[in-house]
Amino acid sequence: METPSVPEKINNWAKNSIGLKIITVIVLVLLLLIPSTRIMRLIDERKTRKDEAVKEVEAKWGMNQSVGGPVISVPFLTRELNSNGKWIEVTRMAHFLPEELNIECYIKPEKLHRSIYDVILYAADLKIKGSFVYPDFNEFSNDILSVDWSHSYISLGISDLRLQNKLKINFNNQISDFKPGLKATDIFANGVSCPLNLELINKDTNLIPFNLEFTLNGSEMLHFYPLGKETTATMKGKWADPKFDGNFLPVDRNVTDTSFYAKWKYFDLNRSYPQKWIGNEYNVSATAFGVDLLLPVDEYQKTTRSAKYNIMFIILTFLVLFLTELIKSLRIHPFQYLMIGFAISIFYLLLLSFSEQMSFNLSYLLSGVSVIALIGFYSRFVFKSVPMAILMAGIMLILYAFFFIILQMQDLSLLIGSIGLFLILALVMYLSRNVDWYGSGKAKHTTD
Repeated sequence: METPSVPEKINNWAKNSIGLKIITVIVLVLLLLIPSTRIMRLIDERKTRKDEAVKEVEAKWGMNQSVGGPVISVPFLTRELNSNGKWIEVTRMAHFLPEELNIECYIKPEKLHRSIYDVILYAADLKIKGSFVYPDFNEFSNDILSVDWSHSYISLGISDLRLQNKLKINFNNQISDFKPGLKATDIFANGVSCPLNLELINKDTNLIPFNLEFTLNGSEMLHFYPLGKETTATMKGKWADPKFDGNFLPVDRNVTDTSFYAKWKYFDLNRSYPQKWIGNEYNVSATAFGVDLLLPVDEYQKTTRSAKYNIMFIILTFLVLFLTELIKSLRIHPFQYLMIGFAISIFYLLLLSFSEQMSFNLSYLLSGVSVIALIGFYSRFVFKSVPMAILMAGIMLILYAFFFIILQMQDLSLLIGSIGLFLILALVMYLSRNVDWYGSGKAKHTTD
């Protein structure tokens, strides 16, 4: 018998070395990290493009809205020590919150389309009423020299001034117009204000009533600040997927397939700031509450979660191919591994492109069927066996179904994923229990 040459020995060793095949498969998996990373970046780019399109529409209609107030502000003269240790007279502003604050909101959402993207806009009809007690300076410092009651004013915080009507307030049965802008930004960064001469109001008045109504344009989110000693807010609208957020959830709510209703109730003890203070001593924005109008499906979020499993999917598929080599004594070329790995990666590109045009579940189905059919067809020539190709397609179907269940059951995804991977590991250990790892890599036939 002719003795094999050195190149032939090396070639035979490369074909039969199980250790070299394992190293090759690991290298291929690492190589496939490149398209996997590129896919994740592409998803982020498409999401950024969507956000830009949404922001462009929102900027023309109205942004996320936060509404606070009204608040009475009164200027006063006081003495303070300057940096040189001398007493100087300065004007400060004292702010007084409502005793009672009642907010009624009817929100009218509308879903618009910009290119292939959905944008949620709304018009909110607001009715705000309540009462103030007459401002009292007795709890403040004794260094107050005088109070300028005639130059006090009412401010209303509105984060984006997209009003559909002229804004007026009925304060103590006197109707006044709000003016653009705020005289001070101690409480709100943006809003409107209205002059108020408190000298014309009897200081012995028990409660000073107010009410105002207006319609506000906005998008996606509407929040309020609980500035009343007792704040009650109700909101309703025709939207099936509201997200109630803030420091407190509604005390009453009702969500149907077409609409929602929510009611909040706050007291001054539920927050970290008092009913009155001087300057910008407190921040009210941290106590905002309200609703976010969510789209039923965020295709980019689900696609991102799905793409995170790409490498795991490739590893499991390569594991199936590797075990098939061992058990069936086949030889699969690294190029064939690579083609199947690329096919798996293509699934996420199909999922991304389809999900921008249709529902995520349908996109997953179409993408999965396409890739399973492609890999099943290719496996027919890899294994040179129709039954083996059908088996490979069936395994791919099980894997795609498994990962789809993980995506759908977000709260239980860790539990289901852990159990699934444990069962897969147990199956691999069972199938490879008789492999001669130090020999040719073929399974040893035993009676165990």
